[in-house]
Amino acid sequence: MIEQITSCKETYGCILVEESVKNANSGVLRCIVRGLLEKYDRVVCVCLSSTPSDFAASFSAEKQSKLVCIDLFSDVDGWRETGCNLSQFLSNPKSSLTNFSSKVAVVIDSLSDIVLYRNVSTACRLIRRLLSSKESPKIETVVGRVLTELHRSDDDEVVEKLRYYANVIVSIEKMPVGSKVVTTVEQKLSSGKVTRKRELSKVSTDWHVYDVEDLIVSSKPKEKLDPTANLTFKLSLTDSEKEARSRVVLPYVHQHLRPESDSRASTASGGKIFYQPDEADDFDEEDPDDDLDI
Repeated sequence: MIEQITSCKETYGCILVEESVKNANSGVLRCIVRGLLEKYDRVVCVCLSSTPSDFAASFSAEKQSKLVCIDLFSDVDGWRETGCNLSQFLSNPKSSLTNFSSKVAVVIDSLSDIVLYRNVSTACRLIRRLLSSKESPKIETVVGRVLTELHRSDDDEVVEKLRYYANVIVSIEKMPVGSKVVTTVEQKLSSGKVTRKRELSKVSTDWHVYDVEDLIVSSKPKEKLDPTANLTFKLSLTDSEKEARSRVVLPYVHQHLRPESDSRASTASGGKIFYQPDEADDFDEEDPDDDLDI
């Protein structure tokens, strides 16, 4: 599944790449960018964690001609007044895309920087604005990377909010010895179904994924927890106590099941109605059909 996602032959909308600080150089993000460069005529990369030259140097000259980098790394706060900073980009993210007529893809190399410099709501609005904009050129795919370790102490669940806007989530769990990468891909289908797959793969120097192997996680049966185990008082019953409880006859419950020896259980008899006429009752003794010739 990771091979299918990195090839970018299909349009996935928003792809979220989750990495840790230790696995930040896994190469999965560049594999996705390589797939986008083969699919689209233009791919825009918003550089926040690296310089545009460093990011573009990872690809061949042919692919670099299709790559357009927006440098927010050099002057993210606008202190140097270079004319390109985070505030200007967020106010009009499509200002640098006006020269493109065909469909494009946007790659944000660090959503974590946007969250740290602003907040997670700003990052979510940026993703939604890029994908929902009807202005030309149309943005079909947005790829963003987040370093999960930077947001574990946050109370507003940064990663979960970013996951809400993502159609595909690629989580890099760990990197074994060598070039192998363990990834978990979660894809939200249009039908509402969510598919997950955990795989072991290798990343080549030209950013291709190969030697993909499925990893089956052995699920151990969960131990049944006893909520009454560590209490200061007793809630459970012994067998003798359960037997004594079953012998207790509750009032007004299952009266017909009580033994005949019970003094309160009288023999059942049919219901009877007793009526005593009143003196003021007016009884008409005449036959109402007396005038009929029958």
